[in-house]
Amino acid sequence: MRIQLLKCNVICSTRADMNTVTREFLIVIVAFTLLSGLMPQSTTIAYKISPESKVWVEGTSTIHDWTCGATEIKGTVELTFGTDMAPAISAAQVTVPIKKMDCDNSTMDRKLQKALKMKDTPNLLFEFESATTQDAAVADSFEVATLGYMMIAGQTRRITVTQYLTERVDGTIIFRGSFPVSMKDYGVKPPTALLGTIRTGNEVTVFFKFVLDPSRSNS
Repeated sequence: MRIQLLKCNVICSTRADMNTVTREFLIVIVAFTLLSGLMPQSTTIAYKISPESKVWVEGTSTIHDWTCGATEIKGTVELTFGTDMAPAISAAQVTVPIKKMDCDNSTMDRKLQKALKMKDTPNLLFEFESATTQDAAVADSFEVATLGYMMIAGQTRRITVTQYLTERVDGTIIFRGSFPVSMKDYGVKPPTALLGTIRTGNEVTVFFKFVLDPSRSNS
């Protein structure tokens, strides 16, 4: 009789312990499931840069200022949407064919193509590394400090670009900004004309407006 009672006590105790463990395990599973449902979900969307986008370069010379604009821009931008007010850039690459840079002057076009070594490196290229987003002074706009790599004439340099993000009512996202470029940093000799009597300045500024259209995304 004592043996049976002892055996029952052991078995009952073991079953009670197992039931306790099972209940605790179920509680953990339920809690994890509930928390997972409450955790913010993020979505990443890859956009193709819209034809509405613009890139242009402004520079100086010994006689007048000049501007060259890109008639073709290629690239993609990946944005991650979460609980933050602004989407975060997770990846980006922008390519501008040098052949598609138009200076409204055929002579300047040729000199620019030669200076940028178009035959060896036919594209201007920017590749994204990282970005930090914060509220901008302008209403409904966000300031995005972007780090990346700029390739010009076969030379690559790490640059910082400050751009501003806005979103239209239709969901279109726009990035605007500019950054300075020293041609000599990329081994580019500033173009000249008339036997060197007309010289362009070494410092230029690149301006851009990238339009990301929801209809041109992978969503």
